[in-house]
Amino acid sequence: MEQDSELLRNANSQKFDAISYEEYRQMHPMEESDFVGDSIEALNHSGSDDSLHNMPARPSDPSNDEDVPNEAGNGEDNGSDSEIENGIEGMLDRHGFLAEEGSTQSGPLPVTPHSDPRHRKKVIDQLRSRENKWRDMIADLKRYKEKNPRTFKRRMRKGVPDSMRGLVWQDLCGSRVSLKKYSHLYVDLKSRPTCEDDAVISRDIARTFPRHVYFLSKNGRGQQALFHVLRSYSLYDSQVGYCQGMGFICALLLLYMSEEDTFWLLVSLMRSYDMAGLFMPGLPNLGLFLYQFNALLKVHVPRLHAHFEEEGIVPDMYAAQWFITLFSYSFPFDFVLRVWDIFLAEKWKIVFRVGLGLLKHEEDTLVTLKFENIMDHIKVQLPLLAEDPDAAIGMGLSIRLSKKKLRSLEAAYRSERGNVSNK
Repeated sequence: MEQDSELLRNANSQKFDAISYEEYRQMHPMEESDFVGDSIEALNHSGSDDSLHNMPARPSDPSNDEDVPNEAGNGEDNGSDSEIENGIEGMLDRHGFLAEEGSTQSGPLPVTPHSDPRHRKKVIDQLRSRENKWRDMIADLKRYKEKNPRTFKRRMRKGVPDSMRGLVWQDLCGSRVSLKKYSHLYVDLKSRPTCEDDAVISRDIARTFPRHVYFLSKNGRGQQALFHVLRSYSLYDSQVGYCQGMGFICALLLLYMSEEDTFWLLVSLMRSYDMAGLFMPGLPNLGLFLYQFNALLKVHVPRLHAHFEEEGIVPDMYAAQWFITLFSYSFPFDFVLRVWDIFLAEKWKIVFRVGLGLLKHEEDTLVTLKFENIMDHIKVQLPLLAEDPDAAIGMGLSIRLSKKKLRSLEAAYRSERGNVSNK
């Protein structure tokens, strides 16, 4: 009964604990975080500017000002983490976001202590069975992936158990290898007195997940941790430095791992997942991805592509943030986590497929709209579709896309750019 109660507490996530394995915590301790988390609240991003590098705080955000963490030399304390958390207890969804009034985006809890005992037992048994399968997998994830590629892919697409995400993500990226090899580097970077990006990083901190309790306090653990990671990466990689959009990536990771783990996972993403090209000067990979997306839209949703051309709408206007933040800027968090699970296993294909799948689902409506209404529909309706992550992911996986096709489009993009530069 005691074990069931513990599993039930994990399922309902009354207290968020990013890394659930005691063994892992002992090996690599992290600060206790008293914020709630385990399912979803979509952020409200209505009224925001959609330009690539101008993503201001939403007018309704509680942190919508220029105050910044003390380490950057500005800002005043807005109350301790515990004071903030105590003041908003009961107002949070299961991932720790301030819930919108009347919102159902976080969905019902799987079970509660008051659920029917038979239903409660069934849910707990399912959770235990699923977690046991994953424990067997992550004992040697690389070997399991090689021996059981289809099962591995299927389970990643169904979603990693939330209690194991931090471990699985790091294992997939191999980031802990670098952490162990360069065990003192992060501490060294963090302790350096100056960084040319300090001011701009500090300015953007309050604009990153401003409705999440971990990042709500201006001088709290979350904002300070985010500042440390972004600043350290800027010092580590001068070619990339700091660019808006990186904060959403790091903030998401910080909900599942420590500062140092987040830093090294960010390094792995930049190197092994071609993410650096999204943030370095000129945004070279963003231009490539948007070119590929437009070509794929023409292939998979030709009627909509033709209508977009008539209305002067290009992917730069709506899809840039999908790639830069992997949907985390404006889509429901549960959906974002599922995209990340697949992305870390299969890389960029899932971003193309999900974006195309959502647009295809809305094609019949979109082709009847004019420019402004199209943009509003994409901004509002697509995130609403993603409130059902299974359905939204299914829409994406229904789009057939091969690595060969992406390579072919990349070659065409580089050829066209070469021809233009030679003129």
